[in-house]
Amino acid sequence: MLSLGCGDTSQTPPAPDPILKEPCAEPGEDCDISSPDPGEEPDGPDDSDAPDGDDTGPFTHAFTVTAEEPFEEQIDIPNLGEGVYLLEDDLLDGLTIENGEESIIFSGTLSAGVYPLAIDLEYYLDGPSIYRTLQVTITAEADEIAVPEYGPAAYPDDRVHSPLTPHVADHIREILDAGSDALQDDVFLKAGASSTVSRNTLHCFADGPVDLGDHAHLQDTLDFFLGGDAAGSTPFDRDTTAARSGHSAIWVVDGDPSPLAQEIEAIDPRFALIHYGTNDMGLGSTYLAAMWAFHEAMMTMVDELTEQGIVPILTGISHRGDRPSANLWAETYNAFIRGMAQDRQIPFIDLHLAMDDLDGWGLASDGLHLESYSGGPCVLTEAGLEHGYNRRNLIVLEALDRLVQVGLDDVDALDEPADSMAGDGSLAHPFEIASLPFTDSQDTRVSGSSELSVYTGCDSDSDESGPEVVYRIELDAPTEIRAIVADRGDTDIDIHLLDASGTEAGCLERDHHMVEGTVGPGTYHLVLDTWVNTEGEAKAGEYLLTVVACHPDDTDCSTELD
Repeated sequence: MLSLGCGDTSQTPPAPDPILKEPCAEPGEDCDISSPDPGEEPDGPDDSDAPDGDDTGPFTHAFTVTAEEPFEEQIDIPNLGEGVYLLEDDLLDGLTIENGEESIIFSGTLSAGVYPLAIDLEYYLDGPSIYRTLQVTITAEADEIAVPEYGPAAYPDDRVHSPLTPHVADHIREILDAGSDALQDDVFLKAGASSTVSRNTLHCFADGPVDLGDHAHLQDTLDFFLGGDAAGSTPFDRDTTAARSGHSAIWVVDGDPSPLAQEIEAIDPRFALIHYGTNDMGLGSTYLAAMWAFHEAMMTMVDELTEQGIVPILTGISHRGDRPSANLWAETYNAFIRGMAQDRQIPFIDLHLAMDDLDGWGLASDGLHLESYSGGPCVLTEAGLEHGYNRRNLIVLEALDRLVQVGLDDVDALDEPADSMAGDGSLAHPFEIASLPFTDSQDTRVSGSSELSVYTGCDSDSDESGPEVVYRIELDAPTEIRAIVADRGDTDIDIHLLDASGTEAGCLERDHHMVEGTVGPGTYHLVLDTWVNTEGEAKAGEYLLTVVACHPDDTDCSTELD
């Protein structure tokens, strides 16, 4: 037992005539240190020396330190009698608590987080011991770290076209440089389902009528690809073998050769327009369950294309007017596809956003497919662009034009570098989630953080002692969120929602794939942690994190997680 300002701790202090009739019985009880009995006026020492001017409840104190840096903090505790004794000094790993001269000294090194502590004290007040609690809140704040000016771009949700920053443009040129000389700069591949097969999609640029309206600056790009030879057709009106109504991304990469491989062999494209997701949503027992095969197929497709020097353009899905339950998940899938494009730093077209302001989201009467202008789907006038297919054809032509500029015409970039994500993914410097929706990809094999293991706050005994990546989000109001982690192959990354403390005991919810519910306001952490099997093998690897604010009508997100 450690003493505070009362000499040798090996001897019990003398006990003159007691002031208190009855001492508090056990450590952990809060006791009025100046009252002989409940309801009786105090007959003990003057309370003017009591910390915080309050002698009827626990002492309270708070201080802030810098995370991951040694600190020492002293809390003054005026003697109220012969001495004060600490009953515990090992409350928190990384923290040392010692007695000083009429003070308690805290020292150590803590990871970023908020640490509420309740420390039991024993008092000798001219008589028998009494007990009181010192409540201390330590906030360990991370220093700001430098954000690189050049690096992977985040893809914001308020842009139809993902940014072509210097980093993205350089990456696109790297992909193109890896391709064979047989690939044709003026040919693109089309892969998708019924909306890709539809003659309302792009065919009219070859067949007519075409009216670029206020978009005459796209004429050169249109002419460039009209001159391409896609096995006897232009790439616009090519009947692609990599698209089939009712089919999915799983289909297009399946087989030997796969439909994708057959189309590449047939037309030697330099670019690829990819549009999947709507059919894929229905290929699982739930919309969540369908995501894993969709993710695997899409990433397989993207990697196969880029390895051959072909630049993919991923397209998000449109709204779902055919099935309300599917529409509740449409934005999640759209963010998921945006995340895959961001992961590989390839172009993304946000079809979902592009249709937001159209009547009925630009959908036909079936609530599933787009509809077109009576004058033709390639009429890009103000009247024409009030229709779904017309707007889609415009944004696809814009995306091709942007790629030609940075990939073939050596334009350095079309967009300024955006602010990179703050933090480094450690507990001391979590990646900051600035807004929702949010997507990010990392690889726990290169994570330098491995401080969390067993998430006791979630009643879990799962071994998560492998490396982790930590994110932090500040919420100003209650928010219904859905956070999903997708990995591939043997990799096993689990997702954990923690409170402001960022500790294992602060775990609110965890799962193998998804946490969803209502949280906030306040500070929260998402930890993507690596599972370790019974042989001690950490299943570390790449993952994709997607965090969205749930659709207002989605009752699955209404459960309170705090």
